[in-house]
Amino acid sequence: MRSTTSKTIAEASGVTDAGAAAPPMAALCVFLTPVLGRTVARRAKQASAIHRWKPWEQNPEVKTTAGKSVSKMNALKHGARSAWVRQLSVLMRRVEDALSASRG
Repeated sequence: MRSTTSKTIAEASGVTDAGAAAPPMAALCVFLTPVLGRTVARRAKQASAIHRWKPWEQNPEVKTTAGKSVSKMNALKHGARSAWVRQLSVLMRRVEDALSASRG
């Protein structure tokens, strides 16, 4: 059983014909909001908290030379450019070259 506040997509968008165009995004948001738990009050509370925290003023940028040298190594430690991934790509390239050479 649906609650009285929830709406179907057709009710939210005013579309009653099955062959009509897709409802606008706002209508989908109205429909999905109760499902996702994002009520108007919750969204307002979250917006207020974010304006209080001001995360855009807390710049995570590294400013010191020492910090920059540490942060530039992050990709080498745990990213796609880690040592074993580079070694694996070199080995794969050698295998591909050997296969293409053997095929003529």
